[in-house]
Amino acid sequence: MRLNDLKIGKRLGLAFGSLVVLLAERSGASAKGIAEHIESARSAVAQGTTTVTTTVELLKQIRSSLDQFAAQTRQVTVATLEQSRAGSEVARRVEQNVQEATMTASATAQMSATTHEIARTVSDLAHVAEKLQALAQRFKL
Repeated sequence: MRLNDLKIGKRLGLAFGSLVVLLAERSGASAKGIAEHIESARSAVAQGTTTVTTTVELLKQIRSSLDQFAAQTRQVTVATLEQSRAGSEVARRVEQNVQEATMTASATAQMSATTHEIARTVSDLAHVAEKLQALAQRFKL
C-alpha cells in the first residue's frame, strides 16, 4: 500500500504544483494589472494637479482683470460725475446768458421806443421852430 500511497501523493503533489503555478501566474498577471492601474492613477493625479494649477492661475488672472475693471469703472464714474457737474454749470451759465440777453433785448426795445419818441419830438419841435420862424419874419422891420 505504500507504493500506492506514494503514487497518490505524487499525483497530488503534481496537481498541487500545477495549481500553485497557475495561481502564481494569475497573481503575476493581477499584480501587473494592479501596477498598470496604479501608474494610470498616478498619471491621472499628475494631470489633475496640472489642471488645478492652471485653473488657479487662470482664476488669479480673472480676479486681477476684474479688479482692474472695477478700478476703471470707478474712474469712469468719477469722470461722469465731474462731467455732470460741468454740464450743470454750463447750463446755469447759458440760462444766465439767456436772461441777460432777454434783459438786453428789452432794454434795446425800450431804447428804440425812446429814440423813436425823441425823433418824433424833434420833428415836432422842428415844425414849431419853422412856424415860429415864419411868424418872426412877419414881424421883422
